[in-house]
Amino acid sequence: MADETWQYEGVSIAMAEGQVWSIFATSAEFCTISGVCPGQSITTVFEILGPTTIDDQTYDMPMAFYRSPEVRDCALRITIAADTISELAIACNA
Repeated sequence: MADETWQYEGVSIAMAEGQVWSIFATSAEFCTISGVCPGQSITTVFEILGPTTIDDQTYDMPMAFYRSPEVRDCALRITIAADTISELAIACNA
């Protein structure tokens, strides 16, 4: 659980135990290094990162997850609204 959250326009950063716990972006100004940005279509995401399963049962909005085998306990979480990225989140288990 986050100890504190810094809010900026289009992005928020949650801290836990003095380290970044998660980053949430809703503005197209904040993209992943691979070029995935809020506002893009999910089709574009699949072209950049490859296909993944969309979970539309567990959460209030459909979400796609990408996990890296090199980075344990962290994932790129993509919230989808009308086939468009509404939020990107990089989140790790604290």
